[in-house]
Amino acid sequence: MIPAEARLKLEGIKLDFKAAGQKVALAEVNIREVRIKARSAKAGVRSKYNYLPPNQFNVDLVLDSIQVLNRIPKEGKTKSPYELFTGKSIDYLRDIRVGWGEPVIVERPRGIASDLTVTGQWAVVVRRIMNGTGVLKVYLIQQKKYAY
Repeated sequence: MIPAEARLKLEGIKLDFKAAGQKVALAEVNIREVRIKARSAKAGVRSKYNYLPPNQFNVDLVLDSIQVLNRIPKEGKTKSPYELFTGKSIDYLRDIRVGWGEPVIVERPRGIASDLTVTGQWAVVVRRIMNGTGVLKVYLIQQKKYAY
């Protein structure tokens, strides 16, 4: 953050650095919070949908957990850290419309209007890309690959 301090100051963002001894404790608290969120999301999928997501989804699970935690207002605050840092508001119906690990049917576009092939296929949500577009990263079960 130190190299970006001048650029952030031009944007009107003031950084308040903590003392050296506090940084490790703050990082540990944040890491623990992300771990708890990720574990509860994975356990929630197991109890709600009766399957255990594979470990290959864990990186996306952690990134998704961090994004969700950054979009939830902290105790005593009216705005989330994302809103405070970027100044943008959050559309919860767009950005958090499905849960991590939720099975969904993904529709791919038809080639020809009269084409009778099936366009829907099963997928699992592995990450919600919360950048204002509503895009999801999914794992296509039949094709065994990721798609957005």
